[in-house]
Amino acid sequence: MSKIDELKARAEKGDAGSQSDLGIAYAIGDGAEPDLQQAVYWFRTAADQGNAGAQYNLGGCFATGEGVEQNLTEAARYYELAAEQGLPDSAYCLATCHARGLGAPQDWTLAAKWMKFAKDKGHPGELEDPFEEYQIGNCFALGGSPSTPFPDHSYRHVAGAYTTR
Repeated sequence: MSKIDELKARAEKGDAGSQSDLGIAYAIGDGAEPDLQQAVYWFRTAADQGNAGAQYNLGGCFATGEGVEQNLTEAARYYELAAEQGLPDSAYCLATCHARGLGAPQDWTLAAKWMKFAKDKGHPGELEDPFEEYQIGNCFALGGSPSTPFPDHSYRHVAGAYTTR
């Protein structure tokens, strides 16, 4: 019995880890012909059992439309499920969703919360847009959401009593 056959046998018996791994095998063609619909099937099966890795991967499928119709709301939902279980990559993606308003309400406070979580867990990434990094940085510094898109006087809150005249 091949490695992929053994994995499929465990997956069919309900093992969520094997289901997630089988989804990856189908997604990248590792031991099986690449088949994105099968990848999504196995990711969803494992995700429904609470497997954080599968939730993250299924979120990615929904985000890109690979193997499933693109649905950014579903992408954000699956990213959140995995992030709540402690997966830093998923928290990073969820922060991006909130920063850009993709599939989730644009909310700088939530973007900052999930970006901080991801970075605290060792995620090395930064957002591609410097403005988004700036906004999230303001959320960290101010303890909440900036009141304007370009909070030109937000430094007053950080520096204490310093004001311009």
